Amino acid sequence: IVIDAGSSGSRVHVYSWRAPETQRALLTAAEWTRLPVMSITTMTTGLSTFADRSQSVHEHLTPLTDFAKGIIPADAWARTQVYLLATAGMRLVPAPQQAQVLEAACRHFRDSSPFSVASCDKQIRVISGEMEGVYGWVTVNYLLGGFEKALPSSSIEFEEQLWPDAMLSAPRPAAKQDGGRGRTLGFSDMGGASTQLVFEPSTQVADEHRHDMTEVRLRRLDGSVARHDVFVATFLGFGTNQARQRHLARLQAQSNGGALVDHCLPTGAHEQLAGGVRATGGGSFARCREHTLPLLNKTAVCPEEPCLFNGVHTPEIDYAVHRFVGVSDWWYAMHDILGLGGDYDAHTFEQAAHRYCQLDWEQLVAEHRAGRFPPGVDEERLRVQCFKAAWLANILHEGFGLPRTDATLSAGARAHFQSLDNANGIPFSWTLGAAMMHAVSPVEIG
Repeated sequence: IVIDAGSSGSRVHVYSWRAPETQRALLTAAEWTRLPVMSITTMTTGLSTFADRSQSVHEHLTPLTDFAKGIIPADAWARTQVYLLATAGMRLVPAPQQAQVLEAACRHFRDSSPFSVASCDKQIRVISGEMEGVYGWVTVNYLLGGFEKALPSSSIEFEEQLWPDAMLSAPRPAAKQDGGRGRTLGFSDMGGASTQLVFEPSTQVADEHRHDMTEVRLRRLDGSVARHDVFVATFLGFGTNQARQRHLARLQAQSNGGALVDHCLPTGAHEQLAGGVRATGGGSFARCREHTLPLLNKTAVCPEEPCLFNGVHTPEIDYAVHRFVGVSDWWYAMHDILGLGGDYDAHTFEQAAHRYCQLDWEQLVAEHRAGRFPPGVDEERLRVQCFKAAWLANILHEGFGLPRTDATLSAGARAHFQSLDNANGIPFSWTLGAAMMHAVSPVEIG
């Protein structure tokens, strides 16, 4: 059981897999180089965080525990380990309150649940943004076949009986080999507060940046260990919500207390800012990109070359061989309103964003009330969509350095960036990566 204790609520994920010896019995010896196949069940509760009322943690966790009890056979409860891993919201909580919440969570599982907590320090904790990024990278490569493709060329390829058709048609790592290996997929998570970038550089680049690498070790069914040197960068304050707050603060500082035009709002939209300042939408995607570009802070001192932006050191990304999957707001802001999730094409995306930003706000509201947008898209989403489109374009091209015209793609090849939400109905949750890294640790050789 892995509970994602986030800033807006908690989600419980129940993972199960066959014992390694059972899986091996179903496969040929050549197929033992695979990772275990996992099944997943998920439930979400909308309750908020408990920094100031740790005494209510028990009430928060009870429905999650009850859900897991309804999924897991009673005779397996005692040997089922539970992990509560807190992310961005808890990282911002002062240490004393953080300790109180974690202690209350540990007490709940030990006193009021039948599941196993051998060590609260290891199983009930706050994880770093970098670790969350690694887990997300493992999830994407597990679900989309990146680890299979990264096996030496002499090893087995995909087999239909283990990987459903939807996964077989999912994006594949670039075909260029690195010492007989293919490429794993790069990963980016665009959240509200931060964005993460995770990828596995070539062996040569990894050696040049050895002190920057995180080693991910995954034990296969045959007991052999796959080692991946991964680079992880977290850009705090560069998620869509925090970036927009910085954008509005910058606008307000330039307003001299009067009315102003915000080109990142749809035409004719209004927004009341602090101090009585009123912003009116100018509806220009190009001007919005221009105004938000300085928020990348590309002029910040780079302590160690190369840097992408905000002074964050990052090994050079070779887009001729690397392909990336973007999740969270990469998907929502590209797909839900613009309908452009999946393979990313800069020209198509920017044209759609340009048309959207120019739309009249009253027309957008009328269309929303007539039900012409997908469920879950509210008026606030419509209001911030122009900004988010500009911000994503700036991060991708000016921040991550993705070429606008991808001359490296051959006919029929997949784009080097894709926004995705799930694979075969399984959502891209970093908790799957956490469960996978736990699942493969006890596989014995033989």
